Amino acid sequence: PSAVRPALGECGLQAADTTAQSPRASVAGWLRAVALVTCCLCAFGIGRWSSPVSDELARIEQRPAPIPRTFVGPTQSDGNTALAAVESSQAEAQQTLRLVLDDLLGGPPQSVDVLVVSDSQIDPVEWLDSPPSIPADVQRALLRAGRLVHEQRQLFEVEMSDGRRGIVPVSDVTVVNAGSDVYQ
Repeated sequence: PSAVRPALGECGLQAADTTAQSPRASVAGWLRAVALVTCCLCAFGIGRWSSPVSDELARIEQRPAPIPRTFVGPTQSDGNTALAAVESSQAEAQQTLRLVLDDLLGGPPQSVDVLVVSDSQIDPVEWLDSPPSIPADVQRALLRAGRLVHEQRQLFEVEMSDGRRGIVPVSDVTVVNAGSDVYQ
């Protein structure tokens, strides 16, 4: 090692001090650090601003079921008026709770209507006979593609915190491939 130093000195080369940096290098380092922090703050701010999740999404919102709106003009009086009035009074009597829940996977919040069945004359079984979840034309298209759609409907009873009973209609839809692979 001592033989190398005189050789460097004789050639006119001097050992460079690697600990000292030029002022340009230190300014460039600071600019990189400031740019990195700015980018991180912008990315965090945009993500937070565009996020649909909030603390208010997991709540129970009580509202009455929608009332069918019918208009019977003064020239129409055919007996459908009394039927519309009975349907309207039944819709007002049936109480519905909308339960809104956060999706744990980061998707949009899910909502489900819960029918309150305490003091109600509506038979919950008629909800099982409602139209299928997947429209008939979509089912026909899936059948042409070699897939079968099976739908099973169930009613789950829910006990409310105030003592009322509620019913949640649930449809379990299964699509079976022609090769017996099952997708849900």
